[in-house]
Amino acid sequence: MVPYRRDAYQIILNLSEIYSKGELKRVTNREKFTNEYGDSEKELDDDFRIGVSIMNKTIKLYSPFSNSDLIVASPLGLRLAIEKELEE
Repeated sequence: MVPYRRDAYQIILNLSEIYSKGELKRVTNREKFTNEYGDSEKELDDDFRIGVSIMNKTIKLYSPFSNSDLIVASPLGLRLAIEKELEE
């Protein structure tokens, strides 16, 4: 859990860098992630969540929460996701 979108961006970049030193071959949805999280106008946004799945030498960004190995979210983003799930 992190407070701002810029922090989530840095965590995912660090994770990608760590895995790229090993046998990681690919990061899916990297361009979408960079567009949504690397935008300086949104860096202080506090409503976000992103699922991350790591398998077969691949980091998959925007994986469904139920299939994610890691969820990076703000407190508000996580709360809204839980409320939405409870409504369904």
